[in-house]
Amino acid sequence: MVVAPAGATITTAGGTQPFTAEARDDEGTVLSGKTFTWASLNSNVAMINSTTGVATAVASGQVTVSATVDKVTVLRYDGTSWNAIMSGTTLILRGVWRFGTSSAYAVGSDGTILLGS
Repeated sequence: MVVAPAGATITTAGGTQPFTAEARDDEGTVLSGKTFTWASLNSNVAMINSTTGVATAVASGQVTVSATVDKVTVLRYDGTSWNAIMSGTTLILRGVWRFGTSSAYAVGSDGTILLGS
């Protein structure tokens, strides 16, 4: 998966930044028909529309944005680059969020709550 832009700065509360993604196979060929779901891991700093990928600044600070493709691959932006991370489950992920700077949570399709760091 390729996410653009690779990083972003929004300078004012209420300002927006659209993110886009392309799913690709191991050889880099774009895979069409994929569905992306976006999440902000600190909605006190920025919120992101889970369907469109448009982030809106709420307050000053740094935030991690994640993307999933077909509810399988989780991408995490660490302030420098996007990296795929393992979800640790084969469940369809319905939501991903973060509280503070240490723990992230995901909700699986059967209601299971997953905790990661």
